[in-house]
Amino acid sequence: MLLSICYSVTICPAAAQTCPESGGQLVLNETFGTVSLTGALPANQTSYRYASYACPNDGEYTRQTSLDNSCFGNTWHVVPRDHTPGTTGGNMLIVNGDAQPGEFFRQSVTGLCTNTAYEVSVWALNLLRANTCFPTIQPNLTMRIESASGQVLQEINLGNLPETTTPIWQRYTTVFSVLQASATVVVRFINNRGEGGCGNDMALDDLQLRQCTACATNPVQIPDAFSPNQDGLNDELTVFLDPLISFDLIIYDRWGTVIFVSNSPNTRWNGTYNGQPCPPGNYTYRIAYRLGGPTDPAQPFVKTGQVMLLR
Repeated sequence: MLLSICYSVTICPAAAQTCPESGGQLVLNETFGTVSLTGALPANQTSYRYASYACPNDGEYTRQTSLDNSCFGNTWHVVPRDHTPGTTGGNMLIVNGDAQPGEFFRQSVTGLCTNTAYEVSVWALNLLRANTCFPTIQPNLTMRIESASGQVLQEINLGNLPETTTPIWQRYTTVFSVLQASATVVVRFINNRGEGGCGNDMALDDLQLRQCTACATNPVQIPDAFSPNQDGLNDELTVFLDPLISFDLIIYDRWGTVIFVSNSPNTRWNGTYNGQPCPPGNYTYRIAYRLGGPTDPAQPFVKTGQVMLLR
């Protein structure tokens, strides 16, 4: 259940895709520090320039505990504190959009469980006060979750951050899962606006990642690569499942052609097709299997992934 809770400075969450269960273990909690921790972010988190002052210019950012009425002719909101509830002297990330669209912040997280749901959320605020200048530019954000290799796991368009007469924080969330255990994911924030002028300014705070469900068990063990070069080491693709009732393995090449089929883990692919060695590269596998012991029902599962053939 999503609870609507409003704090001072009018903080109200927006309805979004969230963890199916209330709460969830907190894996990441980026609050952007406190008044004693300011200064530039690590270089790998943003391509924007750091501003040591409260009112950054286009393509700049800063970390502030509050904002007064001095920014850009009092067109920005007065924000007396950051979003994080129950804290004193906390920072928020203040961003003035660049004249070119693109990514302005990223955060990496590692050690995630495979086939397990995670929720990522952030609180955002349009800093421009409504009806203070015309025409205005509203930040238009996309939140993208990628694997370390760049595969997009989830993407949500947050849309325009609305202009308001008082500062209103809104919460945006999405849920995703990863395919590799102990995986690293990168949460990216992209501003789709690339215009100079009045607006395109925002604050972010409390970027969180929660584990929605317990880590899924992984009864299938399959290596990431094998090398059928007849040296006696990893010459065949070995799949481990226990306890096993049924098993069907299909290997596809890059064009989707079926090049190997097996209904037993003991029948292993040796990297050939029609008696000829397959070229090195990535091959897709699909395993349909049933597990179960004397007291366990045979539950059907399907696992897909890629394996690298090395020569």
